Amino acid sequence: MEKKKMKVLVIGGVATGPKAAARLRRLNPNAEITIIEKGKILSYAGCGMPYYVSGDIDDCRSLSATAAGVLRDSVFFRNVKNINVVDRTFARSIDRKNKTVEIVNVETGESGTLPYDKLVLATGGEPVALPIKGVGLNNVFRLWQPEDAIAMREVVAAGSPKTAVDWA
Repeated sequence: MEKKKMKVLVIGGVATGPKAAARLRRLNPNAEITIIEKGKILSYAGCGMPYYVSGDIDDCRSLSATAAGVLRDSVFFRNVKNINVVDRTFARSIDRKNKTVEIVNVETGESGTLPYDKLVLATGGEPVALPIKGVGLNNVFRLWQPEDAIAMREVVAAGSPKTAVDWA
C-alpha cells in the first residue's frame, strides 16, 4: 500500500512562507505543499522597494526574481520547487479540529476548503495606520506592499511632488 502524502499548507507567500515551503520540500520531497497568498506578487524583496521607487531598479517584478533573473511566481514554484501556489486568495478561517483552512479568492469571492496535516502561519505583519493629520490624503503613501511602491513611483514619474516630506 502506498503511503499517504503529507499535506502542508503555508499561509503567507511573501518572505517566510516561500522560504519555509522550500525548506519543507528539501526535508520531505514527497509532501504536497501549498502556499496561500492574498497578494499579487509572490516572494518579493520588500527591502528593495525604496530602490524601485527611486528608479535605481527599473522593474518592480525584479524584486521577485532569483539571482539568475527568473521570476519567482506560481509557475516557478510549481515547476522548480514542486510547490502549489494559490494566489490572490486569503485564509478566512482555520478549523484546527478538522485540520482545514477556509479560503476566499479576493477577486471572485469564490470560497473553498483545503485540508492539511501540517500548517505554517507566515502572514507577516501589517503597518499601523497612524492617527495623524494627512493620512489618507492624495500623495500620502505607506510603503508596505509592491502595489504601494508602484503607486509612489507613478506619482514621482508624473513629476507632481516637489519634496518627499513637507515639514511646513
